[in-house]
Order: sequence, then structure tokens, then C-alpha cells
Amino acid sequence: MQLLKRLVVEEDGQGITEYALILGLVILGIWIAVKQSGIGNSITRIFTAVKNQTDACAGGNCGG
Repeated sequence: MQLLKRLVVEEDGQGITEYALILGLVILGIWIAVKQSGIGNSITRIFTAVKNQTDACAGGNCGG
């Protein structure tokens, strides 16, 4: 019962919880913006090209 009273009365973790909620909303907003704008596809293509070049180089087929 004491633990329950402490959880209701204490406000030590309140700030951290608020920042976590704000961070979650910011991340959600960025994620939605990236999905809607199509920039995600561009980023995926860039990383795929880098991965393909790295795989080719690892196989001894560097074009340098």
C-alpha cells in the first residue's frame, strides 16, 4: 500500500516520462514525413548501392 501511495505522490520520474512522450511524437512525425515524401526510397537506393559496391570490393572486384 505504501508503494502505491508513493507512486501517486512522487513526481521524480514525471519529467523523464514527458520527454519520452515528446520524443516518441517527434519520431512518429519524422517517420510519417519520410514515408509520405518518398525520401525513404531514395535513402534505400543509396544504401543499396553502397552495399553492392562494398560486397563487390569484398569479393576482390574493386574498380579502383
